[in-house]
Order: sequence, then structure tokens, then C-alpha cells
Amino acid sequence: ILQDSVSLTVNGNLGTTASATLKVDIHDDGPTIATKTWDQSGLTVDETDLTTNATLSLSTLFNAANYGADGAGGTTYALNVNTSAATGLVDEATGTAVVLVKVSDSLVEGRAGATGPVVFSVSVDTASGNVVVDQVRAIQHPVTTNPDDAKSLAVANQISLTATATDKDGD
Repeated sequence: ILQDSVSLTVNGNLGTTASATLKVDIHDDGPTIATKTWDQSGLTVDETDLTTNATLSLSTLFNAANYGADGAGGTTYALNVNTSAATGLVDEATGTAVVLVKVSDSLVEGRAGATGPVVFSVSVDTASGNVVVDQVRAIQHPVTTNPDDAKSLAVANQISLTATATDKDGD
């Protein structure tokens, strides 16, 4: 809210005057953006071929931004990570628990230990909302007789995506 005041003086035709201060509040609406319900199971990579990444446009998880009276500025996307919970993933080569490391708003790495080799990465194109999962090392699976045994992060929403709408005047 921007506030301003204006002093007013009214002169009557008989020589009388009256003064007052007019307070003006300017409400600048800010942009809004909301999430939709996601009906997909997520991004899946198959470590049979570690050169094939999983890619999905997650911008569709959000309703179109309402930029208000100021008009459109843009929408950007960023990754968030919850590092307080264990991932439940273990690097096959070292037997070390995989930990999540937020490298930047556009890159989260799953590493074998806090400073170990990268096991997988999750990246987002901050302009488009396209998310890529790139698995570069094998992880341990509970069913060793099934080469396609699925394994996920132990806690839901350990890696999440945020959309930020900015209107034309920067709100």
C-alpha cells in the first residue's frame, strides 16, 4: 500500500476558507498463481540406460498467472529441497546413503554422501518449468532379482517446484 496526503483549501465566495487534508491510499494489486491437482505419478528414469533422462514440463501444474492491473511480467520456476529427511536411496557402487544437495534454484543433486559423487540430478529450466531427472549411477534396489524394481525418495515432496509470478512493475 502506497500512502500519500494532499492538503486542500476551499475558498468561499464570501471570503471564508476551509482547509483539510485528504489521505490517499493506493493499493497495488500483486500477481497470483495457484497450483492444480497433479494426476501423474512423477518422473521415472530407467538405470538400464543411464544416458536416457526423464523430462516433463511441470509448468502445467500451475494455473495461468493473474498479473492484475499492472500486466504480465513473467513466471519463473525454482526447485526446493527438504534435506532434513533421509532419501532412502543408496548408491550401488559405494553403499553410501544418497543425500540431497541444493546446488542452485535450478539444480538439486543426489550425492553418495554430502561431498561424494553425483548419483542423480534434478534440474529445472527456470523460464519454461521443464524438469529433467538425470541418473548417472545405479542405486540399490530392495528386490535384487527384478532389474526393473522401482525405487523412490523415502519422503513425499523432498524435491518440489515453486512457480513465482511477477507483474510488469516488479511485484
